[in-house]
Amino acid sequence: MLTEVASEELTHTGKGTPWTPRTAGWWLVELSPWNEPRMPHPAGYVDGPARQIVRPLTAPTMALLHQLTERGIYGGVRVLDSWTAPAKDGVLRPWATTMRDAYARAAAVDTPAGHMVTRAIKMAGRETLGLLNHETNWAYRPDWWFSVVAMSRANGWRSAYEIGETTDRWPLKFDTDMMYFDSDERDPAKAAPVWAGAGGRIRGIQLDPAGIRLGYYRAKKRLENRADRVRKPRTNAPANV
Repeated sequence: MLTEVASEELTHTGKGTPWTPRTAGWWLVELSPWNEPRMPHPAGYVDGPARQIVRPLTAPTMALLHQLTERGIYGGVRVLDSWTAPAKDGVLRPWATTMRDAYARAAAVDTPAGHMVTRAIKMAGRETLGLLNHETNWAYRPDWWFSVVAMSRANGWRSAYEIGETTDRWPLKFDTDMMYFDSDERDPAKAAPVWAGAGGRIRGIQLDPAGIRLGYYRAKKRLENRADRVRKPRTNAPANV
C-alpha cells in the first residue's frame, strides 16, 4: 500500500542517476561495509568478508541506506548503473486497499467458510504480487515485486534498529519477514519490546493476532533455548544409579 513504484517503463539511466525520493526502479551499487555486528547489513545479508559487495537494489532499500548515510551510521553506496523512471504515489494502493478490506471482513467471520475465504484472500495476495516477477504474466513488473519485498524488509530493519537503540534489545535472528528477540516470557504479548515514545505513543513491536492492522506484527513462531530447560529425571530410570 505504501510502496511507491514507477508506472512507466524503466529506462536505462546509467551510473549518473542517484536515488531520489521521486525515483523508482533498479540501481546496481557497490555497498560500503557494515560495522554493527548486532544487526545484519541494511541492504540484506552479506555472505563472507567480500571486499567489494555489488548488488542490484530497489528504491526502498536505497532510501534506507540514504537515511543511514545522512545519520553518519553508514558509509554510503556508489551507483554503477541504473534503470529508473519517476516514482508514482498509489500505483498499488487501490489493489492493496481492496485486499486489506476483504481480508478484514473475512477474518471477522469466525466460521469454517470465513476461515476458507480468509486463506483464499491471503493466497490471492501472495500470488498476485509474485506473478509480477513472472515473464509469462500479463503484467511483468519485477521492479514492483522486489520493491514491495524491499519495503517490508527495510521497515522491519528500521523497527529492529530503533528497538536496539532505545532498549538495547537487539534481534537475535531475522528469518525473511520475521524477527526474534530474547525474552524469559513465553507470552508474546509480554515478550514483545515496546515502550512509550513522544506524546505517549506506543513504539516497538505491537501485536495484532489477526494480522490486519497496518504497522502491527503477529506472533508466529517461538524458538526455545534448550540449554536453559530444567532437566527432569526419566520416570523409567532406576532409582539407585
